[in-house]
This record gives sequence, C-alpha cells and structure tokens, in this order.
Amino acid sequence: MPIGNDDDVTYTFDGFVAEFGCSKSGGAANQYCAKIVMDEMNSEPQDMAPKCAYYSSCCFGEMHRMVKLGNMAQRAVLLEEKCPGTRDALASKCAA
Repeated sequence: MPIGNDDDVTYTFDGFVAEFGCSKSGGAANQYCAKIVMDEMNSEPQDMAPKCAYYSSCCFGEMHRMVKLGNMAQRAVLLEEKCPGTRDALASKCAA
C-alpha cells in the first residue's frame, strides 16, 4: 500500500503498520508518520533534527500505543531536554 512519495521514494506498508504509517503528524509539517519514522531510523546518531521530529510528533505517541518498547515515559523524560515536547508527544494522538 503506497502512502507517499517524497524525493522519488515511495513508502510502502502492509498490515497493522499501514494505519500508523498513513497517519499524519499535523501541525506545519503535516508529514506521514511513515516518513518521520524512516527519517529518524536512517539518521546518524548525532543528527538530532530527524530524531526530534519523531520524538516531538504525535507519531511517537501513536507508535507507543501500538508497540510497547520498554519504559517510554522514562525515555521521554530523558529526551525532553534535547527534544522539547517529547513528553507531550508521548501522550498525544494523531488526528484522523
């Protein structure tokens, strides 16, 4: 199921991930969660811009509700200094 095309790259997801991937972050960027997650996963450890784009978006909260990956609340507290809005994003939900 193709969900978007940026810079000649088509993001494709099937199954339960499709619903998450097709969610949009809202706000000024209003990007697909799939793109935000892929940018974060493909970024270098020191490149905080794509990481913060993910951790401070509703996509972070949506992913946490679908896939429990340890104590995300504790991680969000640690990330808040580098990525303001992380704790709020963890509790947020993307608009339908």
